[in-house]
Amino acid sequence: MTARTAVRALFLPAAKFDQIVEQQILYYRCFVELQATRYALMLRHVAQSGGLTPDNYLRIRLADISDLIHADGADSEHVELTLSQTDVANMIGTSRQTANKLLKQMEREGLIKVSFRKITILKPNALRGGHRKTGL
Repeated sequence: MTARTAVRALFLPAAKFDQIVEQQILYYRCFVELQATRYALMLRHVAQSGGLTPDNYLRIRLADISDLIHADGADSEHVELTLSQTDVANMIGTSRQTANKLLKQMEREGLIKVSFRKITILKPNALRGGHRKTGL
């Protein structure tokens, strides 16, 4: 598998995980919360993918990505993603041309900045209409 954006990954063998949890049971809750948050986000995207317009679905996906990056400790309000228009189209199940049109509209609204293979989220709160999702 190849990542298309900057990634922070934790590779933890099962034996090491068991050792950590046995020595410090309080860490188990952290692992469970991390997994549950990611799982809930995935389920929400599966449920939303068929019921929203591509425009709304893209806005929510970008806002959720921004939330995840901030939850991981990002310092800046702006979030920079290395994504092509084809990547965006695949993410929301549309053509590249439709993705291009949607991205240009959000750029005109001042929500994002688009450059070659890069999207900078300028106003993550505004992607959801000003209501930042909590719990991520």
